[in-house]
Amino acid sequence: MEVGETFIRGELFDLAFNLNGKYEFAFSNDQVTEQNIVEEIIRCVKTLTTVANVKESEVLGIGIGFPGLVDPVKGLSIFTPNWGGWHNVSITKQLAGHLAAPIYIDNGGAKLMAVGELLFGAGRGLSHFVVLLMGTGIGSGIIANGKLFRGSSNNAGEFGHTTINPTGPLCRCGNYGCMEVYLGAPGIISRYQQLSQSVLPHNGNDQIESIKQIIILSENGDHVAEQIIEETIEYLGICIANIINSINPDQVLIGGWSGLLFGQRFLTKIESVVAKHALEESLSKTTLRLCQLGQDAVLKGAAGLVLQHFFESNGDIEDVIIGGKAIDV
Repeated sequence: MEVGETFIRGELFDLAFNLNGKYEFAFSNDQVTEQNIVEEIIRCVKTLTTVANVKESEVLGIGIGFPGLVDPVKGLSIFTPNWGGWHNVSITKQLAGHLAAPIYIDNGGAKLMAVGELLFGAGRGLSHFVVLLMGTGIGSGIIANGKLFRGSSNNAGEFGHTTINPTGPLCRCGNYGCMEVYLGAPGIISRYQQLSQSVLPHNGNDQIESIKQIIILSENGDHVAEQIIEETIEYLGICIANIINSINPDQVLIGGWSGLLFGQRFLTKIESVVAKHALEESLSKTTLRLCQLGQDAVLKGAAGLVLQHFFESNGDIEDVIIGGKAIDV
């Protein structure tokens, strides 16, 4: 399951990772309460199992990717900046009384996306790569020596909150001029509306449609939209160059719904900006690609998280899943 900042998606897999059902629910920020989120997660699980005619007792586990800062050991959603007063919410404890299967949570914004790409996507066979998520917020998942790198408090990869302009706009994290205020969807939409002195048809409430609209306007000769798109490409290229200079990965994968929108259209331009700012030796060893799994990356990573716990006595999950082949149990 992926709990995004404006949606919940769920998929039910068997052990061979065949898809047995999908679930999706969209919500607005004013609907975000502990009760609403917990109830929707429960509804997602029960709907998927009912439709697939699977008993809850037969479910191996439930993997949940959450936005923001997460403590996977304690099952806590520590902080999601876009959700007002959301702090230290015990997700697994609240769900345990309603769901029979074991529950595991982790950062779904990027960490589980990186796990999904490692096991099933563009990161298969690589030892060192970074997934850069670009959507409402900006984050990254770092794979080092074939494993997810978490840092001392599970917060490694917060490139969205690296400061690039100390006198820039206020970021939702409380600092000023973070990369996220320039690359996150709200910042892109806000800059366009301020410069054009107009409101997009969706008024920024539907971020995906608003970003698509700005891209279309830029392609149709809207000069303000052209400026915003060029600025966004520049910031994205700088962000990737910083990742290359600091992490030295084999590959950087652009993901997230907004990242894929930009990457699919402007990858060559992004690469040229990266080349201007990345160290030559590091860049020579790094390729830039798009996430292969698209919107399914976090969901497959969350399912992989379940299997990792299930097979932990047998070693790393990569020893069990080879080339996406079925698992003999």
